[in-house]
Amino acid sequence: MFGGVLMRILTILSGAVSALCLTAVAPTAEPAPRTYFGSPIPMNSAAPEPTSLYRMFAGRSADWGAGSFAYFAPDGTFRAVNAAEQSIGEGRWFVTTNSKMCYDANWMWRQDFSAQSSKVLTCARFRVDNAGEMWSTTGSRAGPWFPFSTANLKRGDLVTPQFTAFYNSFGVAPGNIKK
Repeated sequence: MFGGVLMRILTILSGAVSALCLTAVAPTAEPAPRTYFGSPIPMNSAAPEPTSLYRMFAGRSADWGAGSFAYFAPDGTFRAVNAAEQSIGEGRWFVTTNSKMCYDANWMWRQDFSAQSSKVLTCARFRVDNAGEMWSTTGSRAGPWFPFSTANLKRGDLVTPQFTAFYNSFGVAPGNIKK
């Protein structure tokens, strides 16, 4: 009983797969639209001017998601907080002449009843395509590249109050993370 039903299902599936394969290779079929998501360097794109990249971040707070936020002060001060992981970062941020936005920060987090720290330099590359869409990657120039939205950048310092509270809970004063 099950053998007959199974054979009918396999016959139907093999016919559907054959039709799908013929459609995919038919010379009259339209090629699938190219997606840029996670691709190498976005087509028809160029690095933004470093000054415009600086203006995009300066004086703004970024919502990185999952309770993680960063503030990019106009004077180059960088502060970040991740409430979920009870970690904080402090250092400086800058834009390079080849349109990379970097932050060089000392990070501190709770581990085994004490505070641990580490210094990390992170850089993001940016590109703008012909349609005006911004792309970024923290990987190499080869990517992967992802669409970048400024919707998560809010004017003002929305980080320092929570950042200071975490510092106080770690028992250190701001600016005193071990380097």
